[in-house]
Amino acid sequence: MRVFAKKTFGFVNPETEEMVTTVPFGFCEVPDWVARLPLFAIAQEDGDLEVISGNQDVRNIENDITNKEKELARKVADLAKKQAMLEQWEAMLNDQTEDTGSGEREPEPAATASTKKAK
Repeated sequence: MRVFAKKTFGFVNPETEEMVTTVPFGFCEVPDWVARLPLFAIAQEDGDLEVISGNQDVRNIENDITNKEKELARKVADLAKKQAMLEQWEAMLNDQTEDTGSGEREPEPAATASTKKAK
């Protein structure tokens, strides 16, 4: 039986103790006895494992992966733009701080007795 796994799974045959593993985001051949295991049913329910019945299933999964990769690439590009803008703003802020000294306002001089009388 051919499956597509989104995660790594280890299926153990309770009779022979043979172990079969899947690879994340990969197509794998597994023995038919794997379908009788509770973990197999749970993985299918969660959408982490799909049984492949033909070439159309393979194409659908590959298209889905390609679309997700494109979406991820767009998100990475957006984050890179935002990071570049943040770095520009930080550089501008640092330039302003260097121009004015520490970047902090100097405290107002404390009122003395002579300045209080003048008011």
